[in-house]
Amino acid sequence: VTSVYLTVSGLLLVLLLLFLFKDSIVYYFNIPSFWVFFIPIIVFFGALSQVILTIYQHSDRAIKYGVITVLSSGLVFFIAIILLFIFKIDWESRLYALFIVNVTMTVICFFLLRREGYISGFFQPSLVRKILFFTIPLIPHTLGAALYFMSDRLFISNMLDLESVGYYS
Repeated sequence: VTSVYLTVSGLLLVLLLLFLFKDSIVYYFNIPSFWVFFIPIIVFFGALSQVILTIYQHSDRAIKYGVITVLSSGLVFFIAIILLFIFKIDWESRLYALFIVNVTMTVICFFLLRREGYISGFFQPSLVRKILFFTIPLIPHTLGAALYFMSDRLFISNMLDLESVGYYS
C-alpha cells in the first residue's frame, strides 16, 4: 500500500508539471493537449500492473509471468484492432487499448496480490525512505533511455510531420 501511495503522489506531481508546461509540450512534441495528461495516467496503471509481474519474475514463476504478459499483449492488440477497424479510431486506438488493458490488469493484479498476501493494507512510513532510495536514482536513467529511444521520432516530427513519424514507426 505504501508503494501505491508513492506512485499516486508521483502521478500527481507529474500531472502538475505537465499542467505548468503544457503549452511547450504541445508545441514541441506536436501532440494534442488531451494526450499530454492522459498518457501519464496510462503509464500509471501500467506501472501498477507490473508489480505482480515483477514478483512472479523474481520468484521463478515463469508460467504465471508468461500467461499475464502474453494475455496483456494479446488484449492490447485485439482491442486496438477493434477500435481501429470497427470504431474507426485512428492512431489513438492503441493508446485507448493500452488504457483499457492496463486498468483491467491493475484490478486483476490487486486481486492476485491480496490473495497471495502481498498487500498489507497499511501505510508504512518506514518503507518510504527505502522505496525512494531505490527508485529516485532510476528516474534520470529511465528518462534518458526514453529520450534516447524516442529521439529519432522527435526529430522526424519537428522536421517533417506526424504522418511521417507514423510511417517511420
